[in-house]
Amino acid sequence: MKRIILFIFIYILIDSAFAVDQLALQLNSIEGSGWQLKNVVLHLQTTPRQEIALQIQIGALTFSGLKTPLEQLHLICQKGSYTVQKVICSDGRLKIAHDLFDKPEIKIEFTYYFQQQRLILNIKQLALAEGQITLKMEVTPKDGQVTLKIQQMQMALFLEKLSHFIILPPLPHLKGRVTTTVKFSSHATTSTINMTGKLTEFSFSNTESTQAGENIAVQFTFDAHHQQEIWQIQSSLAIQQGEIYVDPIYIAFTKDHSLNITTKMVWQKNQLVIQNLSYIHDQILNLQGNGTLQLVPNFKIIALIVQLQPTELKKFYTHYLKSWLSSGLFGNLDLAGTLAGKLDWQSDRIHLRMELEQITIEDGQKRFGLKECYGTIQWHSHATDLNSQLYWSSAYIASQINLGKSHLTARLTGRQFELLQPWQQPLLNGTVRIEKLFMSQIGQDRPQFELKGEITPISMQAISKALNLPLLNGSISGQIPSTRYDNNQLEVDGELLIQVFDGKVAVRSLRVKNLFKQPELLADIDVDKLNLKTLTNMTEFGQIQGHLSGWIRELHLIHWQPVSFDAYFATPTDNTLPRKISQKAVNNLSNLGGGGMVNAISRGILNLFEEFSYQSIGMGCRLHQGVCDLKGLEPVQGGYYIVKGSGLPRIDIIGYNQKINWNELLTRLKAASRASHPVIK
Repeated sequence: MKRIILFIFIYILIDSAFAVDQLALQLNSIEGSGWQLKNVVLHLQTTPRQEIALQIQIGALTFSGLKTPLEQLHLICQKGSYTVQKVICSDGRLKIAHDLFDKPEIKIEFTYYFQQQRLILNIKQLALAEGQITLKMEVTPKDGQVTLKIQQMQMALFLEKLSHFIILPPLPHLKGRVTTTVKFSSHATTSTINMTGKLTEFSFSNTESTQAGENIAVQFTFDAHHQQEIWQIQSSLAIQQGEIYVDPIYIAFTKDHSLNITTKMVWQKNQLVIQNLSYIHDQILNLQGNGTLQLVPNFKIIALIVQLQPTELKKFYTHYLKSWLSSGLFGNLDLAGTLAGKLDWQSDRIHLRMELEQITIEDGQKRFGLKECYGTIQWHSHATDLNSQLYWSSAYIASQINLGKSHLTARLTGRQFELLQPWQQPLLNGTVRIEKLFMSQIGQDRPQFELKGEITPISMQAISKALNLPLLNGSISGQIPSTRYDNNQLEVDGELLIQVFDGKVAVRSLRVKNLFKQPELLADIDVDKLNLKTLTNMTEFGQIQGHLSGWIRELHLIHWQPVSFDAYFATPTDNTLPRKISQKAVNNLSNLGGGGMVNAISRGILNLFEEFSYQSIGMGCRLHQGVCDLKGLEPVQGGYYIVKGSGLPRIDIIGYNQKINWNELLTRLKAASRASHPVIK
């Protein structure tokens, strides 16, 4: 390009001295760093009135990165003027034989001062992608100013046209119109960039459909000042309307709930200092932050502080969380209260603090709820002296199971959670008390925890009312011994004791392997004097009165399904309750034996009485490879007693099948529990 300008300057000098009125120059190639002009032809014609007619024809213009060169460029300046100091083209036309631009002809004006090497260039009404572009430029070797204005340019069309010339990086599908003004100036050691603009009817989407936006209206500003390898940057972004989905979050913006993001930063050679970052979603969310980020050689957060101003939980959930959680347990919540928080990140030490105030959570289907919860939740990567405390006035689960007022004090450090004092949670008319709870390696492949506690008596009557079951008597309580989870195995030390149905259930040697993958349970269980009347009243099996004791040895479950065990249950020798069995229960127990029968005398009177006395009940099963080996109280007539009668009328139930498929036995148990009207023949 310098050759062309030098040629024009020499021509003007020659013309001034020798009155040459026409000159032509032809160059096969002009090259520079990353560009090349081919087949350049320049025509100059002057008049005595110091007017000049200039034509420059360029066969092809190539830049590095262009897929194909721009061909057949033709610059015409019919009404130019010249002096020894400068050349002026006030009414130029640039023609490009390509469909990159909407119109093949571009209006252009320029003035070039030879001594200062100063170029003033104006391009007007450049039609591109259904928009208009104007360019004003004034440059010298030492400084320059450029102003670019774009009006209503169609983004999708522009990118489509541009893709024919250069290889674009992977971009989402973009639509909408852009209007912007960009100003650039440089003076010696300083540079300044100013940008203002807007996007209308803007939309975007990626090929995976994980990011999308529709009908977005955006206004933006960007100001940057460069001096001594430091950029001072300020920017703003405002979204007045539109919808944005970034998997899994969907956000809608309106005039009443617009988004404003502002930043003030200093960008140095190896780090970015964020002096202020503001994210304000009007009436919904207000985040303020600052920090320092190391950019090279590796990205690192040196310092970062983000503050969440008091936020209404209901609005935050509705606009940011509901769409994310819509398909799960928390997809339809009614919320109240406020939360605030602060993140303080100093190198490798991180502190997160959340303040909760009058939080109320209620599931839309009334499956759970929490009322008037307040307190402080703190997590620190290293410090061990920051406690978290939560208080709540009441809660509920499963609609009718009420939880009373309680509070929890704990410490969260790194990947650990530790209960700092016993947590006592009222439940119906009893209490669940957790003496110890410690978790470590949270979020890792091998999490660990320790637990110990107890359940103080909760009446079965309260449980039955809460669960809409037949009214039950008695209570449930128990001890939760020290329980550990480590190396994907849950292990209970000692005996897990549960007091239920007026008796006791003791679980020993309890272990669960692969709890969160393919759980495998091993245990021994002893049952002592359960009240059969309370137990059978929970089902449609038929009422039985008396005590029941027994055991399950070497219980083995995989995926919570029985694989093997040896079990036996019978009337204990120290039974103190009346021993009665209903007609319905007699019929169902007879069926469980697989070919079981009631003795002939009993069968004749079965339909005459509603209940009968018995001496003992007993039945056992040894499960192995899907088959249950059955046994009863004692052998009799090639079978075994299931029920041994007492008094008159006497009922004896005898089982004859020694083996039965386990799934078949389960089917019979389920059918017996559901049957409401047994048929007696």
